[in-house]
Amino acid sequence: MSKRKILWIAIGVVVVVIVAAAAASSSRESSEGEVTSASSPTGQPAAPAASSSTLASITTPQTSTQQSTSSITSTTETSTTKLTTTTSAAPAVEHKSYKGSGDDIVTLEGLDGPALLRIKASGGEYTHFAVTSLGSDNEPIDLLVNTLGPYEGTVAVALDDRVPVALEVKASAAWTIEQAPLSEAPRLEVPGTIEGKGDSVVALAPGAKKLTISGGKADTHFAVTQYGGLFPDLLVNEIGSYKGTVRANPEGGYLVIKASASWTIAAE
Repeated sequence: MSKRKILWIAIGVVVVVIVAAAAASSSRESSEGEVTSASSPTGQPAAPAASSSTLASITTPQTSTQQSTSSITSTTETSTTKLTTTTSAAPAVEHKSYKGSGDDIVTLEGLDGPALLRIKASGGEYTHFAVTSLGSDNEPIDLLVNTLGPYEGTVAVALDDRVPVALEVKASAAWTIEQAPLSEAPRLEVPGTIEGKGDSVVALAPGAKKLTISGGKADTHFAVTQYGGLFPDLLVNEIGSYKGTVRANPEGGYLVIKASASWTIAAE
């Protein structure tokens, strides 16, 4: 073999080696580029892209949440409407008028709580007049009025939560009974003074520690009872005229006065 031919063979081998080396270098750079693009900036593998079905499953709970919120709002609005209806219910005591003559049993209407009864009765000087409240069992609750002769006064029922359903009237002449809410009772402020005559009911404002009371007349019953605490408090219970100062319940409440003449009460 000639030297020229050997030289060309050597050159060919060198070229093949160079081309192979270049190809190998290009392959490594391509592989590194793929690894870099598949990695996160911190070197951790990147999370796979969410598919359309995954996005749909994430979006669906948002729709459900909106539907639940709408349901709660609707329920709240319904509850508010019911509360408003309850608040606007009829009062526990309605104004009613009852009239009669002689003995009678009066069925009370529109009375579901404490109330005032304004009572008038005609008759002679020695005629008996009495009014008794009756419970649902037809048994007496309280003797509201028991007097001789004509009568005019105001009494209270159900201050102790015993609500009557009827009144038993004992009379020899005509009578009238006016039913009214307890809120119509005159109010005694603290400090303050109030005057009246005969049986009466007075609303006592909170804060009074003592009451100066005068009233009654010879041979007649005079009594003052305060309602407002756990139990009624009999402040005065005398026969004849009375004047004195008694302790009061600071919670206030109502004063029920039994009298046949004028009376005065001062609160301090």
